[in-house]
Amino acid sequence: MDILVVAAHPDDEVLGCGGSIAIHKRQGNRIHVAFMADGISSRCEIGHDYQDELRIRRMAAENAANILGIDSVSYNSFPDNKLDTVPLLEIVKAVEDVIQEFQPGLIFTHHTGDLNIDHRKTHEAVITACRPQNDNPVKNHLVF
Repeated sequence: MDILVVAAHPDDEVLGCGGSIAIHKRQGNRIHVAFMADGISSRCEIGHDYQDELRIRRMAAENAANILGIDSVSYNSFPDNKLDTVPLLEIVKAVEDVIQEFQPGLIFTHHTGDLNIDHRKTHEAVITACRPQNDNPVKNHLVF
């Protein structure tokens, strides 16, 4: 089975469902992770180079993916801690694109009650993208 983890930021996948990723990988499932926001643009300190910080953050995500056996990782570039400023339709389309590409039967994503706005908007986009449609491969979704 193909499994998709849709996380707002790099590190959310490990903190949210890293154990489940490892278990599903051991069971022979293919795992893809899609990140919605860069995870640093709201935290990048004055004098620090955004591109360097982004490269470091993504290298850490790739290292975690290698440890967990994640098959592929993709990155969107929505603004960190500002997903509430992006039209929901844009985020939904990004999620729909990755669903179309990987045809997952199961999706993991954030809980709707999370305090972080990016986590809540990611959840909302995933639920919207997984609405009942004839060609939607997603049979289940779990939240962390």
